[in-house]
Amino acid sequence: MQKFPQLEPTRSFELGHHVSQARAWLDAVENRKNSAFVSYAAFEIRLAVERICMQYYVKLIENKTAKLNPSKLQSFKSMQKEITRIVGKQDIINKQFEFARTVLKLLGINISMPTPNFERLIKIWADCSDPCHISWNLIEASGKEFPNFDPVADLTAYANELDTYIAATAYWFQIHDNGLANLRNRFECGENIKAELNEYLQKTGMKATYIPRVDSKHITF
Repeated sequence: MQKFPQLEPTRSFELGHHVSQARAWLDAVENRKNSAFVSYAAFEIRLAVERICMQYYVKLIENKTAKLNPSKLQSFKSMQKEITRIVGKQDIINKQFEFARTVLKLLGINISMPTPNFERLIKIWADCSDPCHISWNLIEASGKEFPNFDPVADLTAYANELDTYIAATAYWFQIHDNGLANLRNRFECGENIKAELNEYLQKTGMKATYIPRVDSKHITF
């Protein structure tokens, strides 16, 4: 029986766990010879997307007065919808992360804080659906090509794309200062407030709390 030393027999809270598992399955595919492993890799990529979404949802709730709702953790879609309900649509999320990076740059803090593109994450999650269902697996069993899906290439690309989120240093920037919050609101409305923001930070400084990645201490079911 073939062994796969990269595969971990137990689950982990580590953010990159599911991507590493997907890569282990992809390494064993051997040019689609072992087509069942494609399904396992796709399943792990879907889990990776859900885990990344959970990272952003939990970090967002940690800094809000709202309580973490364990029922929202049960599905990717429910977490994504809850984030949208609390923060707003993708364009608002884009502005918030752009503002956060502007603040950090002015303060001389060099960290990785990519903007979560939930529309893109939804697409990756959906694209990985087919290999997790019977029709795709029966088509594979027949030896035919599944249309518009090169599984190994696509899943590898998705794993590489998700690495950006896994490597991030920070996941959400929450503001508890009224002056800074007002500047962010104006920034979201399209105002050029960079000079004013720089002046504000030089005058008031900024007190920040860094909370590490989500682990078992942050989530209870």
